[in-house]
Amino acid sequence: MLHLPARDIPVPTSVSPEAQSVLAMGRLMPAPEYPALDDTEGWRAYVAETDGFVRSMVGDGLAGFDGTIEERVIGACTVYVVTPDGVADDDRRVYLDIHGGAWIMGAGDLCQRTAVVSAKQVAARVWSVDYRMPPDHPFPTPLDDCMTVYRALLDERRPDEIIVGGVSAGGNLAGALVLRARDEGLPLPAGVVLHTGAHVGHGAGYLWSFVISGLMAAYVMVGFDSAGELSEETKNPRRTAPRTIVRALVVSGIGGAFMLLATLMAAPSVTDGSLGDPARGLPYVLTSRLGDTLGRLFLVDVAIAVTVCTLAIQTATTRMIFSMARDRVLPFAVGLAKVNRRTGTPIRPAILVGVLTVALLYVNVGNPAVFLALSSVCIMLLYVAYLMVTVPMLRRRLAGGLPAEPGLFSLGRWGVPINVLAIVWGAFMAVNLGWPRAKVFGTDWYLQYFPELFLGGAVLVGAIAFFAQRAEMRRAAAELDPLPGAVIVAAEASA
Repeated sequence: MLHLPARDIPVPTSVSPEAQSVLAMGRLMPAPEYPALDDTEGWRAYVAETDGFVRSMVGDGLAGFDGTIEERVIGACTVYVVTPDGVADDDRRVYLDIHGGAWIMGAGDLCQRTAVVSAKQVAARVWSVDYRMPPDHPFPTPLDDCMTVYRALLDERRPDEIIVGGVSAGGNLAGALVLRARDEGLPLPAGVVLHTGAHVGHGAGYLWSFVISGLMAAYVMVGFDSAGELSEETKNPRRTAPRTIVRALVVSGIGGAFMLLATLMAAPSVTDGSLGDPARGLPYVLTSRLGDTLGRLFLVDVAIAVTVCTLAIQTATTRMIFSMARDRVLPFAVGLAKVNRRTGTPIRPAILVGVLTVALLYVNVGNPAVFLALSSVCIMLLYVAYLMVTVPMLRRRLAGGLPAEPGLFSLGRWGVPINVLAIVWGAFMAVNLGWPRAKVFGTDWYLQYFPELFLGGAVLVGAIAFFAQRAEMRRAAAELDPLPGAVIVAAEASA
């Protein structure tokens, strides 16, 4: 065993000044908790867990790919030969792709998905090396496997028909492969692509990133919708509720903007991906700047705030179920509309909301894609519900049915344009949230089209409930009010 004592390595002067300044900053975040170097089973579990998380985020990676995928065994590793449609049989160009993953992750099906992504990007035939990795196959096995595949590729292609490339750890192996090929006297490829793995944009600019970011901003509206449910118990709701919601929006917007600005200024780095990592994000900024003790105290305060907000939403949902049951528009309305005599509260709707909440959280265990689909559908249905208010409201405004009243909140002459914007934005967000994106919902058809399926099911169930409720109300009205014919007959008989 070779033991190297701790030592300081100076910043190299052979790199750019920008790179030197970044390297001089040192570690920008707490060191990750890795298994011990000799804990083989621990490393296997770590790799399996990380690969599983990546799978849940990227889906199967084959959606929308038109082409062929061939598996070859070269030496002791598998090579995925991916040929997208449109590549001619006599096109001899090959991109030798070496996947990333910190030299320990991204093997098997993830390597295949990486090959498909690379084939789409380069529009050429791709050989992707599923090289063996630690903990079972330590250095230099990964590089040895890449060299074996490169030699096999040289047997089929001229060097000027080959480009070697890799992302992250794969970029390291690509550079090492070329240096080793040079030292061994092998022909060098026509080019080398060394990719850091940081994506800075794409052909559509930031348009689709902005569209998807709407998924996060949309959740803010839930709180104001919940506050609106309590207007019935508010004194002078037409006077106070609109102004309260406007003030809350302004304060939340200003406070949220300052919080985001402070987070960006305090973050050790805005380019290393930690801010967008679900496991890091804002908690990572707090603990890295305030230390573990003070940072965790702030996180406890955040957890309390989240709990309070959750209870507020649960209260509003309970209130909504009770009111709808009271109006006999829900199944089992008689039971759900009862109020406990001792507490004066609707206990059964509260229990129902709690059970359904736990059930949804249970679905999230091991399958975050399902939970994301459910959450997105929830917000999509809220926007659909908003459209059911804003569209009739615009019709009434245009017909002159919403005149301003003294002392009450009014948009005045801005009412129509703001109403139009509300409809446009609501329709856009409903479509945006329900659009079948593989990157959001995954590639399983039932998840990718879950919003459409759920909305169609909700409309169907609602239609059935509507006609059933209307029939019941007609029967009840018939029992209370006799038919006109019966009244006439009774009058004639008395005469």
